[in-house]
Amino acid sequence: MQHHRIRIVDQYAIGGGFVAGATLITSRETFLEVFKQASADRINVGLVKIAPGASARAVAEEIRTRLRPIATALTRSDSAKAEQNFWLKVKPIGIMFTSGVLVAFAAGAVILYQVLASEVQNRMREYATLKALGYDTGFVYGIVVRQALLFAGLGFIPAFFLALVLYSLMRTQAMVPVTMELTRVIGVFLLTSMMCLSATFLAIRKLRGADPAELF
Repeated sequence: MQHHRIRIVDQYAIGGGFVAGATLITSRETFLEVFKQASADRINVGLVKIAPGASARAVAEEIRTRLRPIATALTRSDSAKAEQNFWLKVKPIGIMFTSGVLVAFAAGAVILYQVLASEVQNRMREYATLKALGYDTGFVYGIVVRQALLFAGLGFIPAFFLALVLYSLMRTQAMVPVTMELTRVIGVFLLTSMMCLSATFLAIRKLRGADPAELF
């Protein structure tokens, strides 16, 4: 604050971020006093206090209607969503994490395919025996699919608890307000299942060579 003494009169919960560990809301006069290079004619952002019981979304829509296209108004949830989109889709750190998810998906699918393909190759006689006993191709394929889903569950459970630990460290050490949401857990599990199934569809092609006639 450039050696200015400021008295904090109240607090609000917002959490830290990648740019700053905390934020302050001041009056216009205090802001101009602290930041001498700022201009009173150039306003970047303002805080609107609404009456108790009023709809924040309705007030924001009314402000947007009156001030468009000079300015716009966002509710707190809209502001948080815009901030998330900015960091995920514009800044390099978000693009890096998104690319990391795609690379992890491809790498996991390749590794799982190698495991399943090796397992199928080693058990080819057993699969051929099942066909010789009268089991149809769908049943034999289903064994590999269930095995892949089992791998997905066994990999997801420890990864989930490890993610909880990392989230806790980010909240306590980096002061980043992240929480493990149910929708994120379901989304990651579905993505993991898709990865396993995609590897399964490649691995079961080897089962076409399980010919019962080769057993004799």
